Amino acid sequence: LTRTRMLLGDEKVDFLRTKTVLIAGLGGVGGTALECLARSGIEHFILIDDDVVNLTNLNRQILFLESDVGKSKTEVAYQRLKAINPAIEAQLIKQRIYPESFELLDGLTFDFVVDAIDSVPGKATLIEVALKHHVPLIISLGMAKRLDPQAVITTRLGKTHHDPLAKSLRNLLRKKDINPDDIACVFSTEEALNHEWTPASMMMVPSAAGLQLAAFTLKTLLESKETSKKEE
Repeated sequence: LTRTRMLLGDEKVDFLRTKTVLIAGLGGVGGTALECLARSGIEHFILIDDDVVNLTNLNRQILFLESDVGKSKTEVAYQRLKAINPAIEAQLIKQRIYPESFELLDGLTFDFVVDAIDSVPGKATLIEVALKHHVPLIISLGMAKRLDPQAVITTRLGKTHHDPLAKSLRNLLRKKDINPDDIACVFSTEEALNHEWTPASMMMVPSAAGLQLAAFTLKTLLESKETSKKEE
């Protein structure tokens, strides 16, 4: 972390090392976010994914190699984290997130939530848990069927457009009296290049989204540190 310390300073790096980030979804988006956060000094994670590594993942998911095919994504991700920084610790949850997962998530302790799953009810559950815990959160929207990484932006859910996932999520949150404008998100302004059922994807756009998720996470955590100092 020598170069990170040169950029942020010792105090901020040491602060980040104490924080716990929950990351749901370890695919092309969440995997890149995880790796960036691990290389930026975060040493405590809760990793949630029920999937195993598939050959079709390898064209875009940074965490995995062909030798990992068939293995649990959470297990492989944790091994990679330990190879990057042996001090990293992670709680592994090999489950898919449903509305019924609220009780499980509610019992966890974390400082930030990164949502990189593709289930609308699952996303809403993560949002509800984060709001209950008064913990900051950022979600990723649709990144498949797109090729332009420069079209990926960080905004608010209420400001998104032409994204079916975002539309469904906004509608569900309004039914729960949650304002979409209160939810930070990473969104692609590029329209989908096709409407095939299978979500074809390459590495550029999901990884761009993952990097923005990580950047927002780090920025928000460090801003919370400054806010706490001013209140002391």
